[in-house]
Amino acid sequence: TVSSQFVEAGYDAARAVDGDPKTRWASDFAARSGWLEVDLGAEKQISRVVVSEVEWPETREFAIEIKQGTTWKEVARGTTIGADKEIAFAPVKARSIRLNVMKSANAININEFQVFP
Repeated sequence: TVSSQFVEAGYDAARAVDGDPKTRWASDFAARSGWLEVDLGAEKQISRVVVSEVEWPETREFAIEIKQGTTWKEVARGTTIGADKEIAFAPVKARSIRLNVMKSANAININEFQVFP
């Protein structure tokens, strides 16, 4: 799920997790913050994500967060993303994880968001 989506078809949340770096999730054009949440289907141990922001590298501040109960807990933080940003963190168990973009220079465009053990 996502906080917002671009008005034209073809930029939905699923595009960020489809394994194709040529597709992307795009936020509403006016958004300068927003999030992309992935439900892993069951609680799993995770310790790394790879985020790709290829054509429009506009992110200026972001956090990787996991959901514990009803609360989001930050496990990593950064500024820019770019083409292939690998972010490792201490292993945690979670069912839901999200990329929370707190500041973007323009609309958010995430080509891929991959989660690893």
